[in-house]
Amino acid sequence: MSTVGLNVPMLIKCGHYLVHLFIYALWSIAQSIIWWCDGTSEHLHQVHSGKSYEKSAQLLKIHHKGQPKKVVILQQRHFLTSHQKFVHPEYVLQPHITLCSVNEKEAMFLVPADHVDVTETRRYPFLFDSQFKTADYLVVMPLNSLIRLAKDMDEPTMKIIWLHSPGR
Repeated sequence: MSTVGLNVPMLIKCGHYLVHLFIYALWSIAQSIIWWCDGTSEHLHQVHSGKSYEKSAQLLKIHHKGQPKKVVILQQRHFLTSHQKFVHPEYVLQPHITLCSVNEKEAMFLVPADHVDVTETRRYPFLFDSQFKTADYLVVMPLNSLIRLAKDMDEPTMKIIWLHSPGR
């Protein structure tokens, strides 16, 4: 049998990610049941319908991380998390918290320890890499809360652009 063209380390990484996704699916089912029982899912429903702005950002503790390849737009499925608490959307304005991704429903922020500088380039040349590797928590908030937070802030003093996953 020829192994020409096989990238064994990549196959192993893909296998690990598939295991991560399987565990994520089981974890999500169990978590949905727990959240239904303890009222978290009802609060999430209210938050996504535009109610309860003051507690509309969900802080989640990261227990495990998995990604299929290094350069990927991070989604919640790349993390096994557990609910910690609901916080005010202004929580994400802390200097060590960074915006990770935005989809059609919500924005996701990654939270490293407050002494970690994710923009320090000697250890991680790319922001997406440092965000993923140093994150201890996620903050997930619906887009309506992100938009309201942006409207409540002062006007920017300079033009703003958004580049996804730039190097430094």
